[in-house]
Amino acid sequence: MDLYILQTRLRAISTQEMESSYAQAIRKRVESDYKDVYNVTMTSTKLFEEGKARFNKGNFEDALELFRCSYEKSQDNEGNLYYMARSYHLTGDITHAKQYYTEYTERFPNGANLSDVKDRLNSLN
Repeated sequence: MDLYILQTRLRAISTQEMESSYAQAIRKRVESDYKDVYNVTMTSTKLFEEGKARFNKGNFEDALELFRCSYEKSQDNEGNLYYMARSYHLTGDITHAKQYYTEYTERFPNGANLSDVKDRLNSLN
């Protein structure tokens, strides 16, 4: 089954339906068979927290994937945007790092990491 179709079908399942033991068994099976489906069933906050844990362990590529999934669900978390930019930077993708550092400065002009973001952006120019 195409992963996109699977994700779409999982998104359509209501919270009430997910509470049944049958639905939970299916979810566990899907999560074990398709490791990257976690982004369908996890909230943006949970994805961000898991991404930050992996980032702090130096696993920047896995962290980046989690930050991207989190960002798809919600663009309101300034920390997510910051760590996504940092992850791109640390994996050597300077183009995307600049893009997300710039987006951070535009969307969060009073953000907690603004000074750091500006310094990093200036060092890349």
